[in-house]
Amino acid sequence: AYAKSSFKPEIAAIRLASNTVVGEYDEFLECPICNDIVWEGIQCGGCERIFCGGCINDWLPHKKSCPNCRKEPFVSAPPAFGTRRMLNNVKFNCGVCHQHYGYNQTNAHF
Repeated sequence: AYAKSSFKPEIAAIRLASNTVVGEYDEFLECPICNDIVWEGIQCGGCERIFCGGCINDWLPHKKSCPNCRKEPFVSAPPAFGTRRMLNNVKFNCGVCHQHYGYNQTNAHF
């Protein structure tokens, strides 16, 4: 078994570790591997569950199935329009400068 924290992409951890989500967001936007907001999401073509790109890429060399529906082989798909829209509505409070910024502004903020 793998510790969930071992799947967290390092870049996302650095960018989001000291930041908090402002308001509420749909649980669907949490990666079931690391239990954090999805970063660089990849969606399962079968069950449409979304995962962090780094998490699923770390998972697949060990298990060829979807962590959610267990369908094998895992067929990746880009996140659906609705999912991308929900992600882009998530706002963060920066733990360094204390400004609010949107999910789609994360790269520019750092």
